[in-house]
Amino acid sequence: MLGIVEFWTLGLTAVPALICGYTARAQIRRRGGEGSGMALTGIILGWLAVGGWALVVLLLLVGVHGPAAHSGG
Repeated sequence: MLGIVEFWTLGLTAVPALICGYTARAQIRRRGGEGSGMALTGIILGWLAVGGWALVVLLLLVGVHGPAAHSGG
């Protein structure tokens, strides 16, 4: 659920989605149950949000400190 909510929270629930996803998946494996698909979806969406924010930060840093910023022209 937290993985899906990331779209409306702009990724603020990414880390909780990762934590809950990994925890749920471990519990499902330990109990021998099936249905870890939702946990896996939370993990995947969590990592996508983390990667998206890393890309945004990288682009901002390149934009601020990139070669064009110091060209003076």
